Amino acid sequence: MGGHVNVMVPLESLSLELPNGEILVGYDKDISDLQEEISVLRSRQRHLDRRRREALDKLIDLKGTVFNSR
Repeated sequence: MGGHVNVMVPLESLSLELPNGEILVGYDKDISDLQEEISVLRSRQRHLDRRRREALDKLIDLKGTVFNSR
């Protein structure tokens, strides 16, 4: 009972919504390409998170300096 079910899906019905709102239709990537892309995106996200934390820390330090100088 637990066998595979093969479903044929037209390539045009496959779509991928990008973060900027664009939609790619009929994209064709194999699993290793997708895994590599995911890895790159995760790395970029970690980098941006680190930069965001650094910027917030600077703002907090600046606010503390201004507040303490009164």
